[in-house]
Amino acid sequence: MKLKNINRYNLLDVIFIMLLGVIYRVVLLLIFPALYGGDSVGRLFYRDSIFFYHWLPLTQSVIVLTFKLTKSVFAVRIAIAVAGALAAWGFYAFLRLLAPKRVAFIGGIIFTLCPLYIYLSLVPYQEVIFLGLFYGGLAFLFKRGEASGSNWGYLLYGLACLTRYEAWFLLPILFLVNIKRVWKSKEGIYLLIAMLQLLFALGWGPMLWMILNEIHWGSFTAFLFHREGSAYVGQPHLDILGSFTYLGRMVFWIFKYGSPLVLLALPGFYAYRKNTKKFPLLLQLAMFLGLLVLIFLTFFVGPEFSHIHRFAAIPLSVVLIFTAFGMEYVMQRINQRWQIGGMQGGISKLAIGFTISIVAILMLYSAIPIARANQMPESAVTYKIAKFLDNHLQPNEKAVVVAEGFQEHPEVAPMPYQRIGAQSNLGSQQILSSGLIDLKGRMTLQQFAKEQNIKYVVICSNFEPWLHSDQFFIEITKSTRAVPLKIFPDSTIIYLIKGWNLNYQYGSPN
Repeated sequence: MKLKNINRYNLLDVIFIMLLGVIYRVVLLLIFPALYGGDSVGRLFYRDSIFFYHWLPLTQSVIVLTFKLTKSVFAVRIAIAVAGALAAWGFYAFLRLLAPKRVAFIGGIIFTLCPLYIYLSLVPYQEVIFLGLFYGGLAFLFKRGEASGSNWGYLLYGLACLTRYEAWFLLPILFLVNIKRVWKSKEGIYLLIAMLQLLFALGWGPMLWMILNEIHWGSFTAFLFHREGSAYVGQPHLDILGSFTYLGRMVFWIFKYGSPLVLLALPGFYAYRKNTKKFPLLLQLAMFLGLLVLIFLTFFVGPEFSHIHRFAAIPLSVVLIFTAFGMEYVMQRINQRWQIGGMQGGISKLAIGFTISIVAILMLYSAIPIARANQMPESAVTYKIAKFLDNHLQPNEKAVVVAEGFQEHPEVAPMPYQRIGAQSNLGSQQILSSGLIDLKGRMTLQQFAKEQNIKYVVICSNFEPWLHSDQFFIEITKSTRAVPLKIFPDSTIIYLIKGWNLNYQYGSPN
């Protein structure tokens, strides 16, 4: 009976942590709905396919499936936010193997309200989903610190391998650790079969991804070579000053986006080492991955990625492990010094109040970067344009977005257009990019606009057009046929086009 009560209490812990994370994320999405980020925009813009170069397929599959079922971008963002909240369960399960349930409960709350993880889970980034699967996979693969053949563990870890490539780093170690377990119970042909089964159980995720690459692109390793034949982010370098600069930046990111609360990791590390002779293998694997990621980011990733703060997500998760121990340590010290209204488990009302205060502070701290990101013009303006088009475009009407593109890569959709398309439920069938209309000549473009029944033209900022289509639509907005409806900062304007008259004369973009 006692064991049942403990399990029920743990389940309630998990439910509380996940509900807290879900409710808080949904509230933030309702208050701050604009989309921000870089890859997050691309994931929503290309929501009709799971294949996009090196991007692993799990997160994109959630996006594609949710949008197909709902036809709603907001529903997709809710699904990603819920997945980010569920990730706290994996972190809780991992901590539960290392510490009492109170430490795991604290760790789960810190994880689900971590400012960086909140920021990354309100838009389609995969880091938080990965961490939940990674820590959950390890929790099921290990029992009381020892390897155990768990189907749930193999499933979760395989899904982690389909979310971020960092999970691949530990596969050789996990294989060797589990082989040691299998070696004790099998021999002869049965040992060989068990080894092959283990190889598949641990590696099914990467194998599936390589098979999908072969089917879609014709090469098992296509995901490695999507940039003009060069390996993705593979730029080994040795720059001592640059390396120290990057590591300093990483420490700053962990402190800033993990919140100053991560300072409690120092007493947490001290307290854990004081009570434990050596780190269990489970914890060693998490710490080793954090170290490998730091080495990879410092010495192998190209300089164009050196200012992306979301890469701190994995090292930060290791710091949060000891932060949970640090909070427990601080609350114990508070309880020892001020025994005010002691409760079961040795926690005073003052310590409970301290925990509630930490939760409130984390919520406020987490909302600040979200609010700032929503105030940025490229986020706020494109969101308003997307919602305007959603509300005003009829099924038989279309809009054209005129925005500065990439001269060296004309086949790539301009970023303002991607941001608008990513936040609109209509998609590229009704919202067109003038930069992707490969037509020349005024009459040809005018005929195209009439046939497509283009109702609105959106001009995104002032720029010098070099494409015939951009020139054409900019000239149209200067005619009496165009009525400015919405004017935004940076000269972004939505124009209503009052019909297409083939005999109407205006400038001559040739």
